[in-house]
Amino acid sequence: MLLHIGLVSIYQANIKPIQPDKPNDKSTQQIRYVKLKKPKIAEKKIVKKVVKKIEKNKKKKQTNKSKNKTAKTKQTKKEQNNTNSDNNKGKLTLKLTDESLNTGLENIDSKTREYLLLYGAEYFSYDDETKRYLKNNLSTIGAITQRYLRYPAISVKTKQSGQNIVQFYLHPNGDISNLKIIGHSRYTTLDKNSYKTIKLAYKDYPTPSQKTKIRIYVKYILR
Repeated sequence: MLLHIGLVSIYQANIKPIQPDKPNDKSTQQIRYVKLKKPKIAEKKIVKKVVKKIEKNKKKKQTNKSKNKTAKTKQTKKEQNNTNSDNNKGKLTLKLTDESLNTGLENIDSKTREYLLLYGAEYFSYDDETKRYLKNNLSTIGAITQRYLRYPAISVKTKQSGQNIVQFYLHPNGDISNLKIIGHSRYTTLDKNSYKTIKLAYKDYPTPSQKTKIRIYVKYILR
């Protein structure tokens, strides 16, 4: 009996429990739960920095747009002021300096006086040679210009009339430079026509001994 019990004990001790084979392929393993990690503090800080940078860039773009808009508005106002200044230049000059010019230019014809009034007080800053040239030749330059003047057909048809003031520099060799309209008429067609007329007439102008600023009226009168 004792021998039988001893043999059974030895047999059970030698028998090992059979372990199931572990699969080598991890993809065959079943995952029941996935635990998401909470974002760390450092990651939160990075996200905040990115968001802050994006907002800063947006504000910067808005500021730049606002600056550009303000600059354009200022430029537009400046151009308008310059235009208004040009339009009123002849009238203001006549009003402010008529008396002083009359007292200094008694012995000249009315046409030359009319042209010299366009210079205002600037006339008295010129040297004697320039003054003498202007007094002796402005009336002639104006007459030559009017002789070359051709009334635009569209202006005749629409009954446009008026006058503008042209300014340019006349050189000793007969050339001109910096031609522009400093006193506009009410009609763009007439202003452009005056510019073209000076380009044709200047070759017949009497030449000065030095570079001289010329200002004259160009008049459009319908007969």
